[in-house]
Amino acid sequence: MILTLTANPAVDRNVTTDRLVFEDRSYILSSRESPGGRGINASCVIHSFGGDTAAVVPLGGKRGVLFEQLLGGCGFPVHIVRIKNGIRTNLTISDKAGLTVKLNELGPPMSKVEVSRLERMVEEKLAGADWFLICGSLPPGVPPSFYSKLVAMARERKVKTLLDTDGDPLREGIEAGP
Repeated sequence: MILTLTANPAVDRNVTTDRLVFEDRSYILSSRESPGGRGINASCVIHSFGGDTAAVVPLGGKRGVLFEQLLGGCGFPVHIVRIKNGIRTNLTISDKAGLTVKLNELGPPMSKVEVSRLERMVEEKLAGADWFLICGSLPPGVPPSFYSKLVAMARERKVKTLLDTDGDPLREGIEAGP
């Protein structure tokens, strides 16, 4: 089984306009919302190819409820860690000519208690995993060393890891030897 972690999930909103111009009006042709974040996206793709996957995500607020609803019957287990603050929204605006603007929120701050609960959920779910995909950015309040801790935890359990992030979490995670 391939376990994924999306530490900073989002509701992705994709909007298509007739034309994207600044300081003038554009008309929305279509708008769609979907659950987002690199880990949940990876689980969706793995499942679509018949793979065995499960996802771990922290969710809170009205956007967290919407995220769950959008997942609907995704067909794979999603293990949710409840957090106080609402998750982020990522907005992508594209026009018919292909011009695209991406606007990503930072994400909700997580308390030390919430980070600890997320870590415990990962530890519990690693028991049935062959691979562990650690994906995406970290929300405010989560130390850059968080991913390196999880890499070490997976290594102790002989679970292969893949780290897909950037910046300090990537540097520290690589030092743990995924």
